[in-house]
Formats: sequence, C-alpha cells, structure tokens
Amino acid sequence: MILFTIGVYGLNEDSFFRKLIENNIDVFCDIRQRRGVRGKKYSFVSSTYLQNKLSELGIKYIYEKQFAPTREIRELQWAEDKLLHHNKKEPNSLGNAFCCGYEHLLDSSNLEVKNLN
Repeated sequence: MILFTIGVYGLNEDSFFRKLIENNIDVFCDIRQRRGVRGKKYSFVSSTYLQNKLSELGIKYIYEKQFAPTREIRELQWAEDKLLHHNKKEPNSLGNAFCCGYEHLLDSSNLEVKNLN
C-alpha cells in the first residue's frame, strides 16, 4: 500500500482536489484530531464539505483518528512556532521535533509515504 499525504495550507480548493485527482487517489483517510478549520480560506476541508466533495469525485472518505498527531506532538510544533513567531493560521513548515514525534507514532505501521505537496 502507498500512502500519500497532503496538507491544506498554501492551497486553494481547486489545487487541493486537483492533486487528489491527478494522483488517482481513491480513498481519503482523514487523520486530524479536529476536522474543522478556522476561517473561510480553508473551509473546503471542513469535515462535511470535504466529505461531500470527495463523494462527488468518487473518492471514499474514512476517518482514522488513531493516526492523528497527539496533543503532545502538536505542542512541540506550537512551541517551535512561538519561538520562531510563526502565525498559527498560516504555518510555514513543520518543525523537526514534530516530524520526529510523528514518525515515531507511525513507526509501527508498514506504509510507504509520499507527499503530494
């Protein structure tokens, strides 16, 4: 199995869904702790809208919270963002501590991961 990852920051609705289509994604696994978003700019990934749009595109939606970064892992990112004065609504990048913590969380799985961004 190949797992593709995609983030939403820096994308608009068209580019987000185009990436899914271009990469022949047939199942979208939502792994967010919270499936809502703040503000209009990224409303296309709020849970209800996202599920409806994926259904229109023939992409199956599943929610797997156990793969979500834990609060502790997210706190590592918040601390780095605060230190670097990054805006919470427009993150620049994921920090090393977050990435290492999240990779550790996924270590037990046998997945090949490719980033769509």
